[in-house]
Order: sequence, then structure tokens, then C-alpha cells
Amino acid sequence: MMCACLVAFSVASCSGTPGASSEDDFSSKVNEFTIEAQNEGASDAQLALLDQIAAEGKVDIEMQRAAIRSALSCMEQGGLDVTYIEQPNGSGLLVPGYIASGNEQLGEQGTLDVIDECDTGEARWVSGLYQTQPTSQEQKEAYLDALIPQMSTCLIAAGYSVADDATGTDLQVQIARAEADTGQNLGCFAGDNGLSDSE
Repeated sequence: MMCACLVAFSVASCSGTPGASSEDDFSSKVNEFTIEAQNEGASDAQLALLDQIAAEGKVDIEMQRAAIRSALSCMEQGGLDVTYIEQPNGSGLLVPGYIASGNEQLGEQGTLDVIDECDTGEARWVSGLYQTQPTSQEQKEAYLDALIPQMSTCLIAAGYSVADDATGTDLQVQIARAEADTGQNLGCFAGDNGLSDSE
């Protein structure tokens, strides 16, 4: 079994304190994730990275790389063959990830169990913060806004109307819904970068 992963991480939006800045919201999220990590068996290495993130107020890519490489070392010790990769996700953010494959002895479920255990122990919460920190969200919005003309043209050509004030995020969601409803790829993005599947 082979698994390719860009370390996608889905989290619920934190409401934060009314009127709080995005920095305040992120600080609260760091505290929340650190408590979860402590309760769910994160390694000392991941907890140390979370402490560093709390002190610096951000997750730079080297922190994320360190977390992923620790996870891959864990997977190798668990019997998997792994390859480190980096590529942009659907929002243009460079995301460290991996390709992992098991063997007949481990089986499919055994392979997934090793991946989950190592990801939880070494990288899960660091990855979540890296992809949802304010600078990553700002990059996502800017990236999608730059694609507004391309997305609008594609939607209109496919027979959909586009609101004059639609943001890039609005159009991304509209494309994803249209493709889900029709079961067809509208072909709005050159290079099949999976943008319409990203959140």
C-alpha cells in the first residue's frame, strides 16, 4: 500500500474573543493545540516545537519540516518505506509532506496505523498550526484573489453566473460545489493542481 500525503489538517475555526486580532486568535489556538497534544500522546519533540511556536507567535517552514522529518523517522522505524516531498497545496502554500508505503507483513491497516501513530506523535498539531496561521490564511486569500479572472471565465463558460463582488475564496467554493453536484471536473485550473478540492 502506498500513501501520498501533504499533511492536510482540518480544524474547526476558533471563535476567539470578540474584537480579538488574528494574532490573539492564533495564540489561543496554539494553547488549545498544545493541551490536545499533551493529552493525546505527542512526543517531547513536537511539544518542544509547540512551545517554540508559542514563544515566536508563528510557525516557520523549518519547524514544519522538522516535525515531518521526525514523523518520517518514526515511520521508518515502524517498517514503512518513506520519501520526503514538498509541493504547494491548492492555496499556493508550500507544504512539506511524504510518500509512505508498507509491506505485506504490515498490511493495509497496519500501514495506516503506523502512519497515524507517527503523525500524531510527531507532526499533527505543528502541521495544523502551520497551515492555519494568519500568514498562511493571508497567502491563501491573495493566491485565490489573483485567480479570480481565471475562475470567473471558467464558471461562466460552464454556464454558471458569477457575482460581481465574489472573492477568490467564494469562487473556489462555487467551483468545488459545481463539480460535486455534477461529478465533473470543470477544468478551471491548469496543471490539475487540485485547487478546487482544497479548503
